[in-house]
Amino acid sequence: MVEPKQAQVLRHSLGKESPAHAGSGQHKIQGGGYSMAQLPFAVEAHRAGHVDGFLSVTDEQAIATTRALAKEEGIFGGFSAGANIAAALQLIDRGEATTVVAIVCDSGVKYLSTDLFEPLAQ
Repeated sequence: MVEPKQAQVLRHSLGKESPAHAGSGQHKIQGGGYSMAQLPFAVEAHRAGHVDGFLSVTDEQAIATTRALAKEEGIFGGFSAGANIAAALQLIDRGEATTVVAIVCDSGVKYLSTDLFEPLAQ
């Protein structure tokens, strides 16, 4: 499961780490329902044994990955898409997986007015 490094609420609420590791709650990664300790799907998936770990992604990692997806691969996603792909790359870089499936759930259109794609527009 992927969470912003600054808002590791589910990891904390499901008993994986102490409250000191939960972060400030302030982050830029929109779209994932982050910082919601009672997110029903996540809690139920964890209880059913479908969640085998937690990955955290910084704002900077999510933004850089989102921009790279658009510029290098032609995949126009939002903040959470960048976070999902950044987490998938973490698994590969650590040697924990050789094949990873990640879903880009949205378009980057609604983020054109944010700082997410500002450098690409110049």
